[in-house]
Amino acid sequence: MPMRSDDPLQTIAHTFDRIRKGQDPWVAIGKFSNEWFLYAADRRPTLIAEAPSLPFSPTREECRWASFLSASVGYLCQEYVLPCPEWVHELDELVHLDVPWYHVLYVDEEIKKWLEVALPLAFKQRNIFCGSQVFPDKRSILSQVPERERMR
Repeated sequence: MPMRSDDPLQTIAHTFDRIRKGQDPWVAIGKFSNEWFLYAADRRPTLIAEAPSLPFSPTREECRWASFLSASVGYLCQEYVLPCPEWVHELDELVHLDVPWYHVLYVDEEIKKWLEVALPLAFKQRNIFCGSQVFPDKRSILSQVPERERMR
């Protein structure tokens, strides 16, 4: 296991807390990804055990990110053959997105069609469209690059 700092685990619940407190969502999600793929890969069930804590009256953005994190856990559980926590389904009922959320830099009808095909089912089911490489395993990608190319 690679070395990590003494910070507490960046669980999915902590990820949502950081987003709610104003941290850039992709920074918070990136920290969770580092835990998932590098620092705490042996503790994946712990990383997803606790549900994001929704406020009594969540904003539209809080609903979007809670739904995104729910989709993320559903996707990761499917990809890594882990049991999906019950909270994922419970949260889906609370934060269902009626309007599709296209979270990309630029979107037109052609890109929308591509996203609707390319995106993992866990995200499509929740009406979230953000690209097909949401959780790439950096080590896996790097292992496919010849060593002589990595040194450049």
